[in-house]
Amino acid sequence: MEAALRRLGLDYVDIFHFHAVNPAAYDHHRDVLAPALVRLKEQGKVRHIGITETSPNDPEQKMLARAIEEAPWEVTMLAYSLMNQGARRRIFPVTQRRGIGTLLMFVVRNMFSKRRLSSRHLRQVGRAR
Repeated sequence: MEAALRRLGLDYVDIFHFHAVNPAAYDHHRDVLAPALVRLKEQGKVRHIGITETSPNDPEQKMLARAIEEAPWEVTMLAYSLMNQGARRRIFPVTQRRGIGTLLMFVVRNMFSKRRLSSRHLRQVGRAR
């Protein structure tokens, strides 16, 4: 981290995210990797600790639903769009209550792809009959 901060010419980073965390890898990120970030935060080198879902591999947001209920996560990034609004019911009420910052991804990108709008895909995700 010291070398990265020097190369960037920074004293700290605002958010350090673990990106695209698969549900099967969540415990490892929380129990093994995150404590190092907590120490960096205590040293003032990281301001906020974040975690990002891997929406293609976790469409039900199981990992994120766990993470937003536990420390040390202060920021999350998740898939959200006109075609994918599950977070409105399952995630946002908890992040609001706990004061967790939210960043959105795939808001427009991928939404209009042929795969996403195909009747087969919409049936698979329960959006069409």
